[in-house]
Parts: sequence; C-alpha cells; structure tokens
Amino acid sequence: AYIYNNSTGALLHTLDNPNPYGSSQNDYFGQSVAISGTYAIVGAQAEDDAGGSSSGKAYIYNNSTGALLYTLDNPNAYGTSANDRFGMAVGITDTYAIVGAYQEDDAGGSNSGKAYIYNVSTGALVYTLDNPNAYGTSGDDGFAWPVAISGNYAIVSAYLEDDAGGTSSGKAYIFSLASTTNLTTENFVGIADGAYASGATATIQTAGAVDDAQSGLTAGQAYFVQVDGTLDTTPDTPRVFAGVALSATELMIGRDLPASDVTGNLTGNVTGNVTGNVIGNVTGTVSDISNHDTDGLGEGSLNLYFTNARVDAEIDSYLSAGTGISIASGAISVDTSTIATKSYVDTEVSSAVSGIVDSAPGALDTLNELAAALGDDANFASTVTNNLALKAPLASPALSGVPTAPTAATGTDTTQVATTAFVQQEIAALKAILYAHG
Repeated sequence: AYIYNNSTGALLHTLDNPNPYGSSQNDYFGQSVAISGTYAIVGAQAEDDAGGSSSGKAYIYNNSTGALLYTLDNPNAYGTSANDRFGMAVGITDTYAIVGAYQEDDAGGSNSGKAYIYNVSTGALVYTLDNPNAYGTSGDDGFAWPVAISGNYAIVSAYLEDDAGGTSSGKAYIFSLASTTNLTTENFVGIADGAYASGATATIQTAGAVDDAQSGLTAGQAYFVQVDGTLDTTPDTPRVFAGVALSATELMIGRDLPASDVTGNLTGNVTGNVTGNVIGNVTGTVSDISNHDTDGLGEGSLNLYFTNARVDAEIDSYLSAGTGISIASGAISVDTSTIATKSYVDTEVSSAVSGIVDSAPGALDTLNELAAALGDDANFASTVTNNLALKAPLASPALSGVPTAPTAATGTDTTQVATTAFVQQEIAALKAILYAHG
C-alpha cells in the first residue's frame, strides 16, 4: 500500500506487508485500505495465524512517518479464526478504526460476520459489533462487508441478509460509538472470548480494553465498563456493570445493584456495606453486625438471633440458686462467700505459700533447695538418729578401742584429758630436772 501527498501527488510512504505469521504469499495485504488526517489502516484479510488460514489481520500506520503503530489481530469472538477474513473491510478516523470479519461465525450459523471498533490512540479493542440478524438466521449474512466510520458513528453492511421479500436482500446498520457497549446484564461479549451470562466467571484477556489482557484487578472490587471499553471502579454513562473481581484477571459476571432499594431475591455475594432494611431471609455468613440494632427483629421459634440480653437470660436459666454466680449486662459477677473465684484461690494459695516460706533465705526458700541441703536423703531423720546412737554420752562416757584426744602442752594443769603422749612428755621433763640437780 502507498501513501501519497494529496497536494503534490508525491509518494510519501510505501507500506510493505508486515507478514507476522508464515509467508506473505496470498495474504492480500492492501485489498482494503482507509485513511484519516493522522492515521492509515490496511487490511490483510487472508493472513494466516495459529488458529488457521485466512484468519486475517489489519495494521494502523502513522501518516506522517509511515511507522506501523498497531497490528490488529483477529479477536476471533467465536469458534476458530480460520477463514474469518478479518480485515476484508476497514475504515478509520482520528479516534476510531473499524475492521470487518464478514465470515466470522456465531451461534446462529457460519459466515454470520462481526465488526470490531478500535481506539486508534491505543490500539485497544473498544466494541465488538455483533450481527443484529434482523431476519431469519445469521448464517451467511456477510455482516461487516463493507464498513465505514465517521465521528461517533459507524455503518456496517450485511449484504446477504434475507428479508420477507427473498434471500440476499441485504441490510445496513448504523451504530452509535459514543454510547454503544456490547456488555449488558446477559451478554458480556468483549470481556473474554464469548458471551457470558450472569453468574459466569470470565477471564479478562489484555491490559486496558475489556476484551484485551486485563490485569491488576482487585479481588472483591466491583467494576464497570467505560464508554471506551475499559474497566473502572466507578460507573460511566451509560452505567454498565461488569461484575466483581475474583482475582487480578477474573470477574464474576453479575447484574448491577441499583442505588435505590432492591426488591426480590438476591443470589450471590454482597461485598461492602448494606444501608437500609433487609426484609426476608438471609442465608450465608454475615461477617460484621456490630452496628445492627436487633430490637425490632421479628423471629420464629427456632434459630433465634442471640442478643447480649438473650444470652444473659439463657445462661441465668441454667444457673441454680445459691451458686453465687449472676449475670447482668453481659458481665458475670461472683459472690466469694459462696463460691471461690480463681482470683480468690490464687490469693489464698499465695498467702499459704508465704506462710511456709516465711523469712527463709533465698537459697532455702523452695522445697528443692531444702532437699539439696539435706543431701536429698528421704530418710534424713533416721539417718541422724542412727548417727547419734554411735556417740558416747558426755557424762561418764564408756570408751572402747583406742580413743584419742589432743595432747596438752607440758606443764598444763587443767581438767583436760591427759593423753599417753602428755604423760610421757611430763615424765621426760621431770627426769631432766632430777638430772640437773645430781
């Protein structure tokens, strides 16, 4: 494909087939082209991909530089991509690009056709335009060949659509891009690779656009589809609720909850605060009811809602008179003259232990320390008695064997016991005196 300067007729850029898959033979790059002030788009309706032959691709270029900005792969919203002929028809403005896949199948039949709207600034898929199928089945309607786009409007032909007058009568459809979204409460085409009903789990595919690889969702957070096809936590106009994130890449598709009262049955998880009255049965787990006033709560005879006052009364009914235990306003009080509390027992035991220990030194104020001091002798009293029986009495002791005693110094004159050594040293001293006097 070639881009020319309209004022001079000069060739500005030659756009070669990028051929991102297989060989370039028979890709039909350039069979469909369109241009705006800033961008050019080129279709290659017979380019193959991993899904099959003639899947198709389209390419968006910058008019000033000729640089390839985005490669638009066949979104393949249904079945396989083979023979979808994505890129057979293209159109572009400085805001949106439209690409037709006139042989894309759907649940109504083969070759029904689809058209896809892209944001040209980001290359993100914004809308998937399904065949409205105004008559009969959608099979072989050829929806999305040709296509055109202008401002916030797109026109899509279904040149083989039947009508009451006969087959292949043909129709054309005009779509408003400013308010169109393909996400409704029952049809969530664009979130992933097909339509999802309420309660289904859809895997988001890429970052940015709803039908691209989305990541970074916050589990438990509600998300809304924006006019440009992206997801956000606040509603856009019109308000289109996508669902609640199960993980960074998954949404639980569900119906939107209006800001006003909800009447009827609500099935599923409610994340966040509920303000107002709930009339009816609640089945499941309520994580926090700290702010809930139960005074006006009507109940049956079973599975009663136990308030503080009701629990107090229930426990009181099981306590017999004279136990000393009473309950009032959720607090339990005990009459210590009737029943011993843990605190009372602790105090009494501590007092008794203190009486036993008294003023004993730190090294002997436990039973273990006392036992160690007594040599860990379990028969200490018998041991002492037996040892005392081996001692001689102080008065007139009857000694046996060879008793010993300290030897006093020579010349000692006391009642101290005189040993044989003392007697010998005294005799020796006396002899010395006698020898001295001749």
